[in-house]
Amino acid sequence: MSSTTTLAQIACVSGPLSSVPADLLLLPWFEDEGPSVVAGLDASVGGELTRALTSKDFSGKAFESLVAAVADQGWRPSRVLLIGAGR
Repeated sequence: MSSTTTLAQIACVSGPLSSVPADLLLLPWFEDEGPSVVAGLDASVGGELTRALTSKDFSGKAFESLVAAVADQGWRPSRVLLIGAGR
């Protein structure tokens, strides 16, 4: 019996987040950070980050997550995944 392993490519890139060539952009998010910590992020997801932080659906506690679709056509990633990193 044979097995096949397929590995996804992971790359480290520098530059504006809007230009990262990825389908899903993963970012750590710390507790008590406001939506303006990452310039342009909240606007790119249509205010979803502000909504989630305000309603306490997402706060950045360790291992929490928030997935948001990118509405800004100028961004290459189509989704953003914020991972709670705690304090």
